[in-house]
Amino acid sequence: MFQTRLAERAPGKKVWSFTFVFLAIILLVGGYFLLRQETRATIQEQSRDLLVVAELKVQGIKQWRQERLNDAANIAASPLFSGALSRWLGRPDDQELKGDIVSRLALAGRTYGYENIFVVDTAGQILLFVTAGTEVVSPETGRALEQALDRKETILSELQRNQSSHVFLDSVSPVISRDGSVLGALILRSDANLFLYPFLQSWPTPSPSAETMLVRRQGEQVFYLNELRHRSQTAFSHGPSLSQVSLPAVRAVLGQTGVFEGDDYRGIRVLADIRPVPESSWFLLTKIDAAEILAEARSRSARTMVILGLLMIISGGLAFFGYRQKKIAYLRTLYRLEKMKRETQEEFRTILYSIGDAVITTDREGMIRVMNPMAEKLTGWKENEAVGKPLNEVFHIISEETRARAQDPVSHVLQMGTVVGLANHTLLISRDGQEIPIADAGAPIRDEHGQINGVVLVFRDQTRERAARQALEESEKRYRVVVENAHSGVLIVDQDYRFEYVNERLCEILGRRQDEIVGHDFREFLDEESRALVADRYLRRQRGEDVPSRYEFNIIRKDGEKRRIEISSAIVKDLQGRIITVAQLLDITERKKAEEALRASEKKYRFLFNAGNDAIFVYRLTEDRRPAQFVEANELACRLSGYTKEELMELTPFDLVVPEERAAVNQSNLEISQKKQRIFERTFLTKDGRPIPCEFSSHFFEMNGQPTILAIARNITERKKAEESLRAALREKDVMLKEIHHRVKNNLQVMASLLRLQAAQLTEKKAREAFRKSQTRIRSMAMIHERLYQSGNLASVDFADYVEKLVTHLYVLYEVDQSRVHFRNEVGEIGLDINQAIPCGLIVNELVSNALKYAFPGSKKGELLVKMFRDENGRIHLVVKDTGRALPARIDIHSSETLGFQIINDLTKQLNGTLEYRRDGGNEFEITF
Repeated sequence: MFQTRLAERAPGKKVWSFTFVFLAIILLVGGYFLLRQETRATIQEQSRDLLVVAELKVQGIKQWRQERLNDAANIAASPLFSGALSRWLGRPDDQELKGDIVSRLALAGRTYGYENIFVVDTAGQILLFVTAGTEVVSPETGRALEQALDRKETILSELQRNQSSHVFLDSVSPVISRDGSVLGALILRSDANLFLYPFLQSWPTPSPSAETMLVRRQGEQVFYLNELRHRSQTAFSHGPSLSQVSLPAVRAVLGQTGVFEGDDYRGIRVLADIRPVPESSWFLLTKIDAAEILAEARSRSARTMVILGLLMIISGGLAFFGYRQKKIAYLRTLYRLEKMKRETQEEFRTILYSIGDAVITTDREGMIRVMNPMAEKLTGWKENEAVGKPLNEVFHIISEETRARAQDPVSHVLQMGTVVGLANHTLLISRDGQEIPIADAGAPIRDEHGQINGVVLVFRDQTRERAARQALEESEKRYRVVVENAHSGVLIVDQDYRFEYVNERLCEILGRRQDEIVGHDFREFLDEESRALVADRYLRRQRGEDVPSRYEFNIIRKDGEKRRIEISSAIVKDLQGRIITVAQLLDITERKKAEEALRASEKKYRFLFNAGNDAIFVYRLTEDRRPAQFVEANELACRLSGYTKEELMELTPFDLVVPEERAAVNQSNLEISQKKQRIFERTFLTKDGRPIPCEFSSHFFEMNGQPTILAIARNITERKKAEESLRAALREKDVMLKEIHHRVKNNLQVMASLLRLQAAQLTEKKAREAFRKSQTRIRSMAMIHERLYQSGNLASVDFADYVEKLVTHLYVLYEVDQSRVHFRNEVGEIGLDINQAIPCGLIVNELVSNALKYAFPGSKKGELLVKMFRDENGRIHLVVKDTGRALPARIDIHSSETLGFQIINDLTKQLNGTLEYRRDGGNEFEITF
């Protein structure tokens, strides 16, 4: 019945045909766009992989070059190496020292993987080498040597090849002695075949065309530095010329960077990544054939087309043969399978999310499917964020030793097809940048047909394991270092007093070799008195009596010398349960002698401390640098203060100064603790209240780890009286000198006034002018004395202020408007004594007067400058300059018969100076003295 109704409702043949055609068109169109998408995705994926490979290789080469530089710099800078080389250069016949240097270099070469190590002088001649060979420095290494010696830094040579086609690179570092002189250079030779070439040839995944090229520019051609994959005998050979810009190698040496698509040296289309190797002339070219990139896309496309065809056939067949009946059966089966799958997944999830190890599962392409909570914790990614992402993005692992990225675990497991334990010393870089050491393993996930459809990774955090192991190793090392290098002798003896173990220091104390001590009775090395003491202590300790574990006795060395020893011992049980004695012996012979010398020194110090001519106080400082109680004082301090020593020890420095100076005591202590010593004056207050002026010389030091001040006080009462008398005499002298300058100034003013009155009675113009010039000269001298008696410093004249007033006076005298002739006063803060000020004032008077009278005739405008400064040699320069009319060329200022220039020349000689004249847009006079 149901089938009948279903048959009745079934669509006709045309409907089914139309539906089939419609579905076929949809499948074909979808397949076409899917093909294009697959091709585009494949190219983008290969481009990203190419960029990652190129970046890893550049970083690897950069790190390798930096390691060469660091190794050479560290060895050359070693004080042990430079000191040994300096000694050998002074004693070149010392074969033992030479052998020691070569042995150290050989050890460094084996440790860091160098083919050979040389030491050369500054001329490039080889002095020392580890492996015998061609003992000639190549031109490339010679140029690196010149740069290293010139810059005093480590330099890498270019990659080079010798006559036997052996490729190497030299790192050259100057060797500098303690006095800063260059002893020569250290050359570390690295074999390119040990790391560089294998690293360039490696590729993270199998590829028939992938290739890495290292090139540099040489002239107008590309120069290959390594063997090409598809051609032989190409290392260190010239490649194409720079005109062939379509080639990736040419683009590289011309400076282009990034991804480039073009034809390589075979004429085959490639996709290349171009980038320079930092701090070198090298360029790295990482490329892969475009055909290989597209091969996978074509393979996927073919599979897609086959699947589409099958789908079309299947869809047509299913539509024609009872689709609904099979669909019902399929749904039933699907329901049953889905139920079983859910039950299995739930069981799997419960186990997966409960175990203590981290678990990640991926598909064949390395895309994450599942992460348990422990994996989330270690990687820093949440499961819902990580699902669908590439494993390398979430599970970022590197080699702890090389810092290079570790091999992709998925590809490794897929290649092997079995459970694989991944590399040791692996670090997981979590999302927040934390480095976690892990132990991990990978296994394939197979379907019901045995085909691998994914990978499961199981890993755990090894941080605690490593820390525990490292702590154990470090503890063992510390124990061994402490015991073997202890300052005291360490021993173990059995119940019969026989040595079972001694360290090197104990052998030194006893003056015997280890085989002369181990197995011998401890009492053999003691004197008669000490044997009884040691035996008594040993027996009483074994009986359980409370006896001191630390005491002293005498030992007899092999050479017969008697030494005083301090022992600290303990009775313990070893791992076998035997009772043994573990002890430390310290040679205190010298300490005993020092203690005796200290007691004698203490007596001498006490005598000198109390026999001095000054009072001495010693007091400590609190944590905030405030003075505490006195801890020591000499006899003179007691006599000066009037206190007994016992009374002084109860006081502080505050109690021995007048009240108004107590606030300054704290400030003084702060200054002393910073500057370590200071001299200052204080008013000392005695026990009976008498104030005494004292000079204190205080010194800061530490006594028993506490800040302490030693203050030496000297009574300066008589000196104060003498200083007061001297100050009174100086005040009288100042008053007298000011009065003298005042009277000289008044007398000069009177002389100027007389000349002015006399000039008023003259009718001849030249005579009046001569009188006026004399008047200004006298006026300039009077102003000097005026400035002195008005100044607080009688030894120095403020010349800048003096020039300002003198020039102002001359402008008024010669009726010159400053708006027409602008005056600039650039005299610095220079003080002149009277023997310099008067000649300088007269010179300024003469030169400014001439400028105002002759340099600016009529309404001519300009500028007048007076400048004075002191140069770096301490000489003073006086410059008078105007922008007016220059002196006639016939006038020689050094031999002129005019009175003004004669006065200027005479005053310059009086100053022991020189006079220069320059016509620079006017007149410029410069007097240097």
